[in-house]
Formats: sequence, C-alpha cells, structure tokens
Amino acid sequence: MIIESSITLDGPVKEVWEKLLDPACLKNCIPGCESISVRSNGEFEGTVKVKIGPIKARFDVVLTIVEKQPPVRLVSKALGRDRFQTGRFTQENQLILEELHPNRTRLTYTSEITISGKIATFGERVFRAKAKEMEENFLASLSDILKHGGRKP
Repeated sequence: MIIESSITLDGPVKEVWEKLLDPACLKNCIPGCESISVRSNGEFEGTVKVKIGPIKARFDVVLTIVEKQPPVRLVSKALGRDRFQTGRFTQENQLILEELHPNRTRLTYTSEITISGKIATFGERVFRAKAKEMEENFLASLSDILKHGGRKP
C-alpha cells in the first residue's frame, strides 16, 4: 500500500527538519505513541498502540534513517512487530521539504507499507483508512507545534 501526500506548514525548512528528527516532538505527533527514543545516530525505537477494526495492537517499532540530505530530504525504513503476535509491518518513507517562503514549508512524503499477520486480514481498504486517519492526526499535531513555537498547545 502506498500513501502519498503533502502539506504546507508554518515554519522555516530548518525548523520543520529539526522537529521531524526530535523524539519529543515525534512522541507528541504520532497517534498512539507511548514511547520513543534514539537508539543510535540515525535509529529510533518506540512503541505505538493502535486499534484496527476490533483488534488492538501494540507495536514495537524500529525506524532507521537510510539517507539524509539536511534539511530537504529524508529516507527511512521502519519495522514494527506487535507484542501479542497479531502482525507486523514494514514501511519505507521518503520526505521532501521545500521552502515556499522563509516561514512556510511544503512537506511532501511517500510511504510504502506492507502488513502481515492476523491484522492483515482486514484488507487494504481498512488499513488505508487507518493510515489516513493517523496521517491527518500527525500532520495536525506537527502543524500545531510549529504554530506555537515548538510547544504542543
């Protein structure tokens, strides 16, 4: 499943870039994120709780930055495994930041997601809807943080 979108954010490119790599900001933006930390330079780990259909899952996630061109391009891969063995996912992401104005940045991204296990039985339509919901919540939270000087309102 491929998810593609873009959004215009209030904030300079450098600030948006920094927020996208800040564990505290990410924890506040990722829906259901219970924890996130830097494992090593270019690698994050965390736990995300989600509900897909009637199934609740808690994923241990490792995200690795594969390519970085600060402050305009980031490529990463993520692997998530549910603690209760209901499934797993892999995700490949590409983010592009473009300065539209000194205080306006366009964030464009593509994510390719593969899901397996029990949760995969719900089909792509259900996952696409859940991914869209999580995307909208993430972007709204990131936008709010940028508008309020780095703090979540």
